[in-house]
Amino acid sequence: MEASGVLELAPGGNSGTRPFDPRTKRLQQTIDTLKTALRSQSSELERFERVFAEQQAREQLLRDEIVRLKRTQRSNIEDLAHVAGRLVSLHQAKSIGLDVPTIDILRRRGWMHSRQKSPTTQP
Repeated sequence: MEASGVLELAPGGNSGTRPFDPRTKRLQQTIDTLKTALRSQSSELERFERVFAEQQAREQLLRDEIVRLKRTQRSNIEDLAHVAGRLVSLHQAKSIGLDVPTIDILRRRGWMHSRQKSPTTQP
């Protein structure tokens, strides 16, 4: 087989490599198994990174939508407050009767005092 550090051809034409002993073969199988597991984990990590990037983009879209909805809601509240103020001022100036649910809403929102006289219900 080996004479003075030089590999000889093994019987069977093994092109100069030593036949593996059982320990070396087990170690090589373990290395191959670990390399396969590492490649699999690497692929899975790349997939997770893509999913994470997609989730981040979706999260940003949702955050932008929340900002837009809050802005719209704030504008709607301001508009309703303005309309309610005009309604209360017309009610007080012209003695226009308001229905009970409207009075309740205005009082609950603080746009009409409870000391004012009872509403005059109109159909």
